[in-house]
Amino acid sequence: MKNLILILVFFSLLVSCGSKKTIISSKKEPVKTVAETKPKSKHTPREDIVVEKVPYADDLVYDLKKRKPKLHQSTLDYIEEYNDIAIAEMLRYEIPASITLAQGILESNSGRSRLTVKGNNHFGVKCHRSWKGKRIYHDDDARQE
Repeated sequence: MKNLILILVFFSLLVSCGSKKTIISSKKEPVKTVAETKPKSKHTPREDIVVEKVPYADDLVYDLKKRKPKLHQSTLDYIEEYNDIAIAEMLRYEIPASITLAQGILESNSGRSRLTVKGNNHFGVKCHRSWKGKRIYHDDDARQE
C-alpha cells in the first residue's frame, strides 16, 4: 500500500513539474472605427412659417384627453395650440412631435412662463453675443451658477 502511494506521489510530481507550456502572445492590431456622420441639414432658416392644420391632430388630442382625464387643462391647451407646429417640425426635421411638445411643456410651464409669454421662447434657448435680434433677460438659475 505504501508503495502504491509513493508511486502515485512520484508520478504526480513528475507530471506536474515536467510540463512547461510556452506562452505565445500576439499583439492585436488596433481596430479602426469609422463613424458615419449625417450630412448637415440642408434646411434653410425659416422666416415665415405657414403651418397647415393637420387633419388627424384633433383625433390624437381627443384620444389623449380620453386616456389621461386628469391631465391639467393648461397642458391640454398647450398641446392643442402647438400640436400642428410640432407635427410640421417632425416631418421637416425628424424630431418626434411628442418629444418637442413634452420639452416645450416642461421648459415653458405649459406655455405660461414669463419667457414664453413675453419672449416666445418655449425651450429656454439662450442667445449669445452673435445674436442680433431682440432679447429678453430672464434668470432662472441660482446665484453664481
